[in-house]
Amino acid sequence: MLPNLESDVQSLLERFALWPAVFVGQKMMHELRQTMTATMDFKVERDPEAPDREELVIVYAIANKTYDEILRIWDDVSEKVYRGLPVTCAERVYVRLVRV
Repeated sequence: MLPNLESDVQSLLERFALWPAVFVGQKMMHELRQTMTATMDFKVERDPEAPDREELVIVYAIANKTYDEILRIWDDVSEKVYRGLPVTCAERVYVRLVRV
């Protein structure tokens, strides 16, 4: 377990074997930090249309980039994150980029 994760995130990771998402997400964060100011967080969210379904959201906060630049970064990040995940894991993981 990673000590800095919220208990609801750790619970979701354990129940649905989503640990690969943490490792892929951290690898992508390391890559982003080589060229920009960015932070990463993990959240558990529920789909309003399926409230019983919990999903892991990897949130990357990107500083000093325009909206169009963030869209290009999102294309790259999401491709790399999902490529590194097993299908059963990817079905419960979402990538979100926010501009700060």
